[in-house]
Amino acid sequence: MKKEDLEQKNSNYHHGDLKNSLIEMTLEMLEKEGLEKITLRELTQRLGTSRSAIYRHFDSKKALFQGVIISGFKKLDVQLKPMVEDRQSPLLERLEDMGMAYINFAIANPALYRLIMGNAMMQAREENCSLEENIEESGFGNLITLVIQGQNEGLFIQTDPALLASSIWVNIHGISSLIIDGHLMIIAQKEEMIALSFKVLLSGILQK
Repeated sequence: MKKEDLEQKNSNYHHGDLKNSLIEMTLEMLEKEGLEKITLRELTQRLGTSRSAIYRHFDSKKALFQGVIISGFKKLDVQLKPMVEDRQSPLLERLEDMGMAYINFAIANPALYRLIMGNAMMQAREENCSLEENIEESGFGNLITLVIQGQNEGLFIQTDPALLASSIWVNIHGISSLIIDGHLMIIAQKEEMIALSFKVLLSGILQK
């Protein structure tokens, strides 16, 4: 990292926002350099702080990644929540928009997406991201809310809304993962494949 870039990063720390600076620096390193490059020692150097200062916020690398994962889910939730709050647009349009927002988030943040959804930090994720405790605040909670709205309007089949939301999520997650993992056939026909996938998905969940 160039000296001037390092000085710019250091300014965040000197403004007293070390916790968020650690998370943002980790996110930046994650996307540009990969998970294996991130160490507390490297973070102290880049932010111009001390290991003891970091430990006041995160007592281990695992704790830091738990913070990053929580931050990642919040960033995803910000993209999904507007579709739930928008009561003017047709529900099926909002559901498709939510799916596209999810896919675009994965494309824009592939390393973060793999971190929050993959196996590499699964234990850290499960210990601090309990769906039961945070259902209303989660992207999955937003999807469930949209499903319930659809059921109340008579659009969707009447089944467990969490199960129905899971089925929708599996479909969208699969598309996202295939795209960011570089499967050429999927990338070559991305728009057509996404449109057809939504059509097939809706055929299975719409009330006949």
